[in-house]
Amino acid sequence: MTENIELNHQSATVLPYYVGDDGKIWIVLERKDPEFKKDYFNSALNFIGGNWFPNGTYRDLSPEDTLYRNIKDEFGLPSPGKDGLDIGLRDNSYDKEPETKETLPEDIQKIGEILIDEPTYQKTYQVFVDHPEIKENLVYGSSIFYRQLDKDQYEQIKSTIKKYEGTITTDNVLRGSKLEIMPLEGIKNEKFAWGYDQILNELMHAQTDIKVENIPLKDSIKVNVMLNRIPGKIKLTDGCPTYNDIENAGYSYKR
Repeated sequence: MTENIELNHQSATVLPYYVGDDGKIWIVLERKDPEFKKDYFNSALNFIGGNWFPNGTYRDLSPEDTLYRNIKDEFGLPSPGKDGLDIGLRDNSYDKEPETKETLPEDIQKIGEILIDEPTYQKTYQVFVDHPEIKENLVYGSSIFYRQLDKDQYEQIKSTIKKYEGTITTDNVLRGSKLEIMPLEGIKNEKFAWGYDQILNELMHAQTDIKVENIPLKDSIKVNVMLNRIPGKIKLTDGCPTYNDIENAGYSYKR
């Protein structure tokens, strides 16, 4: 029997994008602080979302739970299980009640509401990190969602990012990162963190009818596809695998 591949944790992130009338593609990304792990991850771009650790505080049942929980937390939305937003997040996602946080402005909360309004699951990857800034080789799961924006949603997010100069989420405040909107064609010389350059290429090829050329971006992290919609390999629940699905497919989480 093949030995299970152990995953340290699971990330779940979303890529919001907008296709203009002229066919130009605009994407919303987070840029790391210039002082964050200098020479490797500083000023690097990544998708919006967060992590789940099997021995952590939260009892997420799927990457979808993890994405919704992190977006709600980062954009100051009400705690899961206590609000009227019917977004599919299970009430038992928390082992304990999260600490009360200062309410963020309504325009920032609106971005969070847009991002968790039926994002589409794309794929889960197995990410191998062999990097000078990481003490030991790291292997983790990375689940990707996308959210195509209409013009009004795009303009709303764009104006809010401009209003707050990119400092939108609680993570932006704590860690000095910023949200940015940029044209897909304008990021050819950008540095990405955590293999998101490779994921971005595949995602944009798969989800737009517009011809998208591979973007020669700078990233030394190796990313391998972990899970896909392969019949018989994994049973998907509402399009997105649960953590039980992932473990039944030959992976285990570090506990």
